[in-house]
Amino acid sequence: MNCISPPLVYPTTSASVLVAFNRTERPGCANEFLADTADSLFLVLVRHAGSEHWVQLKQLGEGQQLPVELGGLRCAEGCSFCVRWANKHQATSSETDLVYTPPPAARPSAKAYALRIEFFVSPPLPPPVGTAAEAFAAGVATWLRMRSERVVVAEVSASGGFLLLDLLEQDVHAYVKGKRLPEITPLLRSNGADLNVSGHFFDAGFGVWAQAREGGALHHAQCSPRSTAQNPQPPSHRCA
Repeated sequence: MNCISPPLVYPTTSASVLVAFNRTERPGCANEFLADTADSLFLVLVRHAGSEHWVQLKQLGEGQQLPVELGGLRCAEGCSFCVRWANKHQATSSETDLVYTPPPAARPSAKAYALRIEFFVSPPLPPPVGTAAEAFAAGVATWLRMRSERVVVAEVSASGGFLLLDLLEQDVHAYVKGKRLPEITPLLRSNGADLNVSGHFFDAGFGVWAQAREGGALHHAQCSPRSTAQNPQPPSHRCA
């Protein structure tokens, strides 16, 4: 029996979750690991429903302290999670029951050049996060030289840390100055680190990701400028 309780996992948007360490003692266990969490670094492993494979999330790099908010996760069909100490004994928790992320608050535009991007904001936006997200979106529009109505907040997490924006295609019947969407992805990739909206930035550790669509349905995100994906992933993982 694994005496380390499964982590606490809470969806924060349709594409993000918050993962916290669970200090609950399991019946019949004298858990010597519970006192060893304050300064410990953790890795997070996830398995989608129906899959036999555990994937270590690369966005944590060599490990981070918990709690931590994670993006790029869509678990509409359910995902299981577990955590592993990144240092010292590398013990692994038991796995959670299936965790479900909610459907998107609004589906992305089906137009050919419309784009939904997701990213972490550093530092997180202040409350009220809805108002702050609108201001950040207006700053992104200015930086991209787009009209503000073409950059729309799709979702923002309660922490103010994770944001999804819709970049809408311009109206072909109107003369609109500014970049067309096919020009924007290379700009984000090459110059995303230069964005500064009232002291808030794209988090360089996560990068900016463009959600991919397949037959109009959301599936896994694809990377735009920079992420920690260069970290090698071990060939297999398993939660005890």
